[in-house]
Amino acid sequence: MTVIVPQVSVTSSVLTYLQGASWTISSTTTWTTQGTGIDYGNYKRVTTESDTYTLTDVTSTSFTESGTWNTSESETASGSWVAGSGSTQCSACTVTTTWSGSGTLTYSLPSLTATAVSGDYTNDNIGHASADLFPPEMLGIGKQVGYYWIDQNGNYETVQYSIAGEKDLPIAGATAKTYVLQYTGQSKGLWQTHSGQLSIGQLTRTYYCDESTGVILANHLEGTFSLQRSGGGWQETFVADATVTSVSFRIGSYVFVDSNPPSAPINVDGSNVSNFPRLFIWDWGSSHTLTAPQTYTTSPGARLVFTGWDDGAASSTRTIIDKPGTYTAQFKKQYFLSVNSPYGETFGSGWYDAGATANIHADSNAMFFYDFTGWSGTVLPSNPDTQVTMTGPLILEANYSINPLRVAIVIIIVIIIAAIAGILFYHRRKSDGSVTPSVYPNVASIPVSRSNVCNSCGAIVNVGARFCRKCGASQVPERGMG
Repeated sequence: MTVIVPQVSVTSSVLTYLQGASWTISSTTTWTTQGTGIDYGNYKRVTTESDTYTLTDVTSTSFTESGTWNTSESETASGSWVAGSGSTQCSACTVTTTWSGSGTLTYSLPSLTATAVSGDYTNDNIGHASADLFPPEMLGIGKQVGYYWIDQNGNYETVQYSIAGEKDLPIAGATAKTYVLQYTGQSKGLWQTHSGQLSIGQLTRTYYCDESTGVILANHLEGTFSLQRSGGGWQETFVADATVTSVSFRIGSYVFVDSNPPSAPINVDGSNVSNFPRLFIWDWGSSHTLTAPQTYTTSPGARLVFTGWDDGAASSTRTIIDKPGTYTAQFKKQYFLSVNSPYGETFGSGWYDAGATANIHADSNAMFFYDFTGWSGTVLPSNPDTQVTMTGPLILEANYSINPLRVAIVIIIVIIIAAIAGILFYHRRKSDGSVTPSVYPNVASIPVSRSNVCNSCGAIVNVGARFCRKCGASQVPERGMG
């Protein structure tokens, strides 16, 4: 059974690292209008604006954006027109207006809906977008993101933007890779007249979002509105362009490298790093290599084994080029099991995944005199064949004790064998040198020379001799004599 440790969540985000970051975006909008009725003639207005945004109080569920803006607006009219302030009637004249403002908005994640906290936003938030950035995890080719605007009633209207491509964008002396977000459709709710009526028309708006930070680095807007008010109406076309001109953060590929569990180091471009997750900001187009160890020993009898990356990549070495995001090397924990016995053979020693079940075995009768009595090292059944769950490194010892009955039986058998052997070898040679047949049944009898005394002279003669060699006397016994 393989148990992979659940992935540790990466709580750090790019927004966290942009805490306190600021950027300035400069924009120019050109308005061209033709009117009828009480608003007649031609009208052109050019608005230039510089807005600076700063992020503070960044958390996983919200962040605060403080903004300041300085605006200059030049209006040239032929005919009768209402100036941008809504208070000056301009006929065949040019009016230049400047103003500035500031405010603080708090954004809720992941919806990116905004709440005005202070400053000019609290006076008039109509038409303001809900954010000047998108969390990077919301972005990606083929995705759609909801962009919120606030209508005249203080309600949010959602506009869905499609992400259909990428674009390299020169920003503040660096090259940023951006996602292209675009919307084409109804403009209702995006603007209002001075009389409070909503505009009606079509527009196309394109945002260019830094792929790493999600900050809107540039945008392009064009469209046509038809507006009506009592006594007349007009049609207005406009083109707006905005570009970030300065940033306090580095533009590049924001990459998090993480290890799960966080014990194993990851080699990044030849150097081992730890203390995960680690943030790297790499220039767009640069190449970087990540290598996870195949195995890593964390303590005696414990190790981590590489199983792959969280995005499905299987090789322990990978190359990162222009891919901002989080790359987590996944590992599984393993523990070593040592099964030992003073007698016989054992089974089960080796590495096991954390939580896996190991089958272990020891010889139950490794020695005739000994009986298996149980395991030491952890609490297990007193069975030579059993299982153990691997929750950490483990050393198991098979225990045995002497069996007195078997010892007694062996002693008795030895005594009986010794007795039988004594009986079998008890018979000895006879005094005449003959061998007891029962002792040596297969040995042939060997004739042995015998001697006797001569009847006449007393000399020694061989048994069975007919004459004495010394005196020649006959040695044949007389009949009737034995």
